[in-house]
Amino acid sequence: GWPGNVRELRTAVGYGLVLSRGNVIHPDDLPSAVWKRQGVAPLKKGVQPPRLEDVERGAIEAALEKSGENITEAAKALGISRRTLHRKLAESTRRGKVK
Repeated sequence: GWPGNVRELRTAVGYGLVLSRGNVIHPDDLPSAVWKRQGVAPLKKGVQPPRLEDVERGAIEAALEKSGENITEAAKALGISRRTLHRKLAESTRRGKVK
């Protein structure tokens, strides 16, 4: 089972791909909000799931770090175009979220 929607799953897997050290994604390669919930029943009432924006930002930051700040390589690792990555970075910068 997956506690979120398909978009959250795709983002979490993309994050795992960026952080994986080989051909296998391990729980510690996934966003902490995912592996902390591993094996846990659906979220209790009143508990907020991680925001997609936060998970996406973490994946982008991890991809940039792993690629040595290389936009082209980070975009490839995330499975998005350079243009999309530039747009997401600009949006995050406007919100004051990314370095």
